[in-house]
Amino acid sequence: MSLSSSNAERAKRTKTNDTTSQAQRPRLTTPDLEFEYDQTQLRNPRSTPGRIGKPRYEEDDIPHDLKECFDNDYYVPKPESGMLDEGSKSDPRDVFHNIHRCIDKGPNGSPTTNNAEFQIYYNKAVQWSKPRALTRREMIDGMDGAIDQDRPDQEQMFNVFFTEDSRPGNSIEETDVVDYVKDKVSKDLDIPWYQIGPKQLEQWEEKGFRKVVYKDWWKEPTAEQQRRIMKMPGGADLRKHL
Repeated sequence: MSLSSSNAERAKRTKTNDTTSQAQRPRLTTPDLEFEYDQTQLRNPRSTPGRIGKPRYEEDDIPHDLKECFDNDYYVPKPESGMLDEGSKSDPRDVFHNIHRCIDKGPNGSPTTNNAEFQIYYNKAVQWSKPRALTRREMIDGMDGAIDQDRPDQEQMFNVFFTEDSRPGNSIEETDVVDYVKDKVSKDLDIPWYQIGPKQLEQWEEKGFRKVVYKDWWKEPTAEQQRRIMKMPGGADLRKHL
């Protein structure tokens, strides 16, 4: 038997074994990745505005024991083309999986959510799939602009939310605190977290919510709180505004 025919036979046996193995294991699907936060460990366990289902694990935050379970007890079809997009479409753990699902469903398809369980806006997903090449200068200007925009927005929100002379102690602390400020205001106003900014803080104040004293209000977040808040920003630019 020639070397080429031997390799072909081996490949055929491997494919047959893979097919048999897949037939014996369930396919990994989106619901398999769902979880729920421990409400007893959250400082503000009210429902999250705009969330229309359960959050899901994605590739970089799956606990080790679950990762082994998914790898050993489930199968994910391997894309025949080897293209990156095809791999994203077939593996629900992939960070871009739900964006491709949204695009494939079309503008009139059923709602598609990201792994934080916020709805993805179809038009934004399509725009994302057609990225425009940026020059180095444009990339630098874009990053600088985002930083320059975030700081005054944050200051405005703190000015409304906290009493005078009541602020986080340093810039690192401010970065953590602003996410929890947005979380509280989001739930008070019933507006999605990713839509909260200075304008919404003004609405919050106009509705009669009282400023808080930072040292009395702020508590170091639990591990579960951190896990939840870290998932909130993911894919925010593609979410549907309500």
